[in-house]
Amino acid sequence: MTDRDPVTRDDLRAALHAACGTVGGFFEALDAATFTAAPPGRWSPAQHLDHLIRSNAPVATGLRVARHSLPRLAARLGLARGRLEPAAAGRARLTYPQLRDTYRARLAAGAKAPGPYLPRVGSDQTALVARYRTGLSTLNSALSRWPDSDLDDWQARHPILGDLTVRELLYFTVYHNRHHRDGVQATLRGDAATATGAG
Repeated sequence: MTDRDPVTRDDLRAALHAACGTVGGFFEALDAATFTAAPPGRWSPAQHLDHLIRSNAPVATGLRVARHSLPRLAARLGLARGRLEPAAAGRARLTYPQLRDTYRARLAAGAKAPGPYLPRVGSDQTALVARYRTGLSTLNSALSRWPDSDLDDWQARHPILGDLTVRELLYFTVYHNRHHRDGVQATLRGDAATATGAG
C-alpha cells in the first residue's frame, strides 16, 4: 500500500480518514496474542496503538479549542508554550517529505516519546481500536473548521521537532500514524532495520 503525501487541508482530512481504516484496520486484524506480545526492547502492538491515541488526542483538542479562542491554547494540551502562537515570519515551511525526514533523523539521533505520550499496559483490543478511530474522527472534525490558509498562520511546539505550523503538525500526525503501523508490520516480519521500537 502506498500512502499519498498530503499537502492541503483536504488532503490531510483524507489522510486522517484513511488512517481510520488502514491503521485502525491493521491493529484490529491482529490476533489477540500478537496484539499484546512485546518483543524484547520494543512495544507491543497494543502499546503502539495506545501511544498513537495519546499522541493524536492533544492535536484534536488543540485544534478544537484554538478555533474558539485563537491565539490561546491551554497549556495542559502539551502542544505549545501555553498557547497557539502566530507562526514565525520568514521561516521556510516544511513539506510533508521534509517533515518526515526531519522526524526520522531526530529518531535516529536518539529522540524518544516524552512521558505523557508513553503507552500504558493495556490489552482490550476492541476498546483501543475504537478509541483510536474515535480520536482520529474527532481530529478530522476539528480540522474541518479550519480554513486551509490558517494552517500556515499559527504554530505550536512539538516535544521533539520544536515549533511547527499547524499544517506541519498535521503532517507529523499523519506520518506518525503511518510510521507506527509500518514499524509494527516490520517487527512482525522480523525486519529489524525498519521496525519501530518506541517514539
